[in-house]
Amino acid sequence: MFRFVPLLFICANDTPWTLPRLTVELGDRTAIMGILNVTPDSFSDGGQYFDRDRAIARGKEMEQESAEILDVGGESTRPGSKPVSEEEETERVLPVIEALAGVLKIPISVDTYRAQVARRSLGAGAQIVNDTSAMRFDPEMAPLVKQTGAGVVLMHRLRVWMTAAPFRRTGQASQHHEPPRANVRPLSSSGRRGESTGLFAL
Repeated sequence: MFRFVPLLFICANDTPWTLPRLTVELGDRTAIMGILNVTPDSFSDGGQYFDRDRAIARGKEMEQESAEILDVGGESTRPGSKPVSEEEETERVLPVIEALAGVLKIPISVDTYRAQVARRSLGAGAQIVNDTSAMRFDPEMAPLVKQTGAGVVLMHRLRVWMTAAPFRRTGQASQHHEPPRANVRPLSSSGRRGESTGLFAL
């Protein structure tokens, strides 16, 4: 079995998701995204696929196991993880995407909040940007997605996760908890940013 995230796309009608080279049918069912973390401290697999060759083999395997999208990430976002540089993140994901883009029939997504990592990954064959900051960390992300015609997934992080350095370093949550409305508000603003950029209509 592979680690996956079910993506439920809520559409008024059965709407095709048009990507640069493929189309994903949406609306009446859930698409399954296989998660391939090329990191030594992955939250889902414990760093099993930090090795490049193992990651490439696992990506092929997940397609055979019925994944409909493959998401490749190079920086862990688990509690207690350490940030990596843009250069290191690129070095982790780019060779894997390049190797898989030519053999997989399913679209590849790159899990990043950095526009330059996304740009190079799209050039290597990725067709979707899975932005864990929902386009809030890098102002160049929304224009990039618009320019390239890539698909985009807006992920949501709790405010305490985004802003509390001790939580990221130790995995211990702050005793101060924001109300749910405060945590949802940033995702709404990301949706409005995408709308103003012309990515989609709300």
